[in-house]
Amino acid sequence: LITNSTTSGMNAVAQGLRLKAGDRILTTDQEHGGGLLCWNYFAKYYGVIVDKINIPWGENNSELILERIKSNLGKKTKLISVSHILSSTGLPMPIEEISALARANGTLCIVDGAQAAGAIRVNVKELGCDAYATSGHKWLMGPKGTGLLYLSKEAQDIIRPMQFEESYNTYN
Repeated sequence: LITNSTTSGMNAVAQGLRLKAGDRILTTDQEHGGGLLCWNYFAKYYGVIVDKINIPWGENNSELILERIKSNLGKKTKLISVSHILSSTGLPMPIEEISALARANGTLCIVDGAQAAGAIRVNVKELGCDAYATSGHKWLMGPKGTGLLYLSKEAQDIIRPMQFEESYNTYN
């Protein structure tokens, strides 16, 4: 789907979910504000709980990050939302493994790819994530106001952004 930015793609994902009070979202303390805006909104207005795992500055051990994610996954965790590459440190996150953890827990994996697409090879099928939002104006060198949102086939029945409802009906 074509969007205006990574943030608008992330917002479309959030708006298309049916989260309710007590549902939990697992993310990190190193996420970009644009990727967190939608989840903070759900926390403020709908009682969703945002759990943030700590990734210390200089941390680059994928196994430790995965262990933190695994130990914070719970029955009420509806989704994991992480950046493909952390904007704060440039750390590439182990998205394939995080996606596998999410699937094993019956949880969605939503990826903020703003710092990845165009800078590194991105194959959303290999990553195994349910949604991947990115912008065109960064490493893809497109104009400002461009972005992309990928929704996996499996997630399209769960994530239903209103602004794309007509596209779903037209092309599916």
